[in-house]
Amino acid sequence: EILLAAFDPTRIPEVYVQNEKWDGVDSSEIDYTTLEALPVSFDGSGLYSLSTKGMKLGQYQYRGVIRYQGPDGTMQSQDFTTPIFTVADPGLVVSPTAMNVFYRGMENPVKISVPGFSNDKITATISGGHKITRKADGSYIVVPKKSSSFKEAEAFISVTGKMPDGSTAQLGREKFRVRVLPNPEPEWAARRAQNKTISENDILAFAPIAAKLDDFLFDVKVSPKSFTLLIRNKGQWSELKSGNQQLTPDMKSILQKARRGDLIFFNDIVVPMPDGTERILNMKLKVG
Repeated sequence: EILLAAFDPTRIPEVYVQNEKWDGVDSSEIDYTTLEALPVSFDGSGLYSLSTKGMKLGQYQYRGVIRYQGPDGTMQSQDFTTPIFTVADPGLVVSPTAMNVFYRGMENPVKISVPGFSNDKITATISGGHKITRKADGSYIVVPKKSSSFKEAEAFISVTGKMPDGSTAQLGREKFRVRVLPNPEPEWAARRAQNKTISENDILAFAPIAAKLDDFLFDVKVSPKSFTLLIRNKGQWSELKSGNQQLTPDMKSILQKARRGDLIFFNDIVVPMPDGTERILNMKLKVG
């Protein structure tokens, strides 16, 4: 609301507000001829309103001018500025994508907003030696520290805000769980343990052993670094080791002899994970 304290009620003042946000520096004369006058009531007050839809978050202030008829009958002008106001998200939100869970080894996206504060006026920190970083769009990324432990841990995000007088206020904190990634599933020649069987033709493709994490929030790519092949052929057991995910020549030679009813075991499949842990996986298939 813009109010002229004293005026002649028979001569209603004219009130104009610039459309552009004031930079706090410009003091040039306002060209009111390009602006639309605000409606002014009988008591001399003018109401300025604007929609914040589509406006970026942050603080705003505008310049304006009041034109009124002075005692000598000439038109006079008085510049003014609107109070500073903040365009902010309509509620305190600290929300990860996974129900208050952060996964180790992943860039966990987080949105943080506080009513009355623009993103550039708030600061977020995280406990436990984890890392939180603000992105250009105002959102955050949390990267928990890597650990060889499988235990669930806790982390707290604390938010502070910069007040108009320059002081800092504590705005609260939220608790989160920090977890390791779930186990991937071993896969060989597009077959998994739940498939139970594999054909002789699929065996002869000599595919590398793989590990996949399906139906998870993040796109996680992992590769086994070693495994053991155990196969029973004609009642005889053969055990061979590989130092990567590829079949060795000896493994291929043994697998060429596999026939219907033989059992193939992939044991001790060691898979390094982005969270700092290693998983030991196993899989059994029957030649069918």
